[in-house]
Amino acid sequence: QQKKIWNSTLNARVETIFEKPAFRDAAKEKRCVLYVDGFYEHHHFKNNTYPFFIHRKNSEPLALAALWSEWIHPEHGGTIHSFSIVTTVGNGMMAKIHNNPKLKEPRMPLILSDDLEEQWLSSHSDFEKELKELLNRNDKVELEAHTVGKLRGKNYAGNTSSIADEVKYMELETNGLDF
Repeated sequence: QQKKIWNSTLNARVETIFEKPAFRDAAKEKRCVLYVDGFYEHHHFKNNTYPFFIHRKNSEPLALAALWSEWIHPEHGGTIHSFSIVTTVGNGMMAKIHNNPKLKEPRMPLILSDDLEEQWLSSHSDFEKELKELLNRNDKVELEAHTVGKLRGKNYAGNTSSIADEVKYMELETNGLDF
C-alpha cells in the first residue's frame, strides 16, 4: 500500500492540485522548487521504449515546480518528508517524445523560468487565479533532448552521471524519429 501511495503522489497534475485532497494543502502553503539537470521520458515506437534525457539548452539547471509535505507516523512519531513534482500538459517537443499510449496527452514537469520561481513560491489568497497566467507564460525555458541508454532492465548502467550521455538508436533515426 505504501508503494501505491508513493506512485500516486509522485506527480501532481497542476490542473487539480487545489482540488485533490492529497495535494490541496501543500498547493496552498507548501510549494517548493526542485532544481535538476534534466529529466527522463520514454518514447514508444514499435512496441519498444526509448529513453530521452530532456534538459535546458544552455545547460543551466531546470527549476521544477513541486509541493512538499511531512507526515508524522502515529505509532512512533517519526517524520517523513516527501515531495511531488507538479506536471502540466507537454509542449510541442514533449508531444513527440512522451507518447505513452496509456495516457490521453503528453505530460511534463511544470518548468519555471527564472522570473517565475519567486512567483511560484509566494503564498497569497489569489494564487489559484494567478496559476493560469503562470502556465500561459511557461514557454521561456528552451529545452533540448537526446536519446540515452536503457533506464531499466539488465542493460541499465545505474545511477551514474554517464546515464545522461547520448546513445543513438538506428531504428529511430532510419524512421525519421531522431529528435
